[in-house]
Amino acid sequence: MRKDKTGKNAARRKAGKFRKVVSFGEASNANKKPIESNLKSLTDKVDSFTESIMEEIRSENMKKIWDKYGKIVTIICVISLFAVGAYNTWKKNDIEEREAISIRFVEAQNLIMAGEEQKAMNELSEISTVKKKEYAVLAKLERAAVLAKSKNSEAIGVYKSVADDKDVDVVFRDLAYVLYVNAFLDMAEGKKEAGEVPGMIERLASNDLQKGPWGLIAKEALAFCYIKMQNNKKAHEVLESLVVTEGIPADMLNRCRILMQSVE
Repeated sequence: MRKDKTGKNAARRKAGKFRKVVSFGEASNANKKPIESNLKSLTDKVDSFTESIMEEIRSENMKKIWDKYGKIVTIICVISLFAVGAYNTWKKNDIEEREAISIRFVEAQNLIMAGEEQKAMNELSEISTVKKKEYAVLAKLERAAVLAKSKNSEAIGVYKSVADDKDVDVVFRDLAYVLYVNAFLDMAEGKKEAGEVPGMIERLASNDLQKGPWGLIAKEALAFCYIKMQNNKKAHEVLESLVVTEGIPADMLNRCRILMQSVE
């Protein structure tokens, strides 16, 4: 009997220990979630605290930078705004000035067509002094054309001054030179003409003029130079190349054909 009781007591003690172990495990599992939640909360607080510190550091750095460079930045911004405003004002004034000069130039051309050449010449003389170089050049060329039409040798000097002006665009300089040659051949005296023509031939025959936008009239002027030098063979060669040029104007084609017949 005692043996049985002793055995039963031992079994109970073992079962009690087992129950204690199981109870501790269950308790551990029960406490696991609150612990994880507390750790996450603590981590969030640490992150928030760290971010707060970094924000203060950034703010402090920005303040230091602004204290050091703020005035310079402000000055640069003000200057930039002023520059933009000044540019827009200049652009507006420039457009208005160009429009006004264009209107005056057209009016001068209308006066020429109406036969009021003196009034036109006065207007062109004034336009030729404006600061807008391209308009000044156009006015000089137009004025020289009126002079050349009336056989006024002053046209030669006007064309030459434009052709020799390095501040003028090369396109206008080349045009002025070809027109200068034509005016010179038409109005210059014999001896002076003979001395100048060889230099004209050299420049008119250059690739710069032959391949440029004024190539056709440069070739025609070159043919006239050869005719003045009584070199009919060369003149015929130039005229022959002109008449087969694609896009040659009809009136120029007719002139070339007439000249070819005269130098055969």
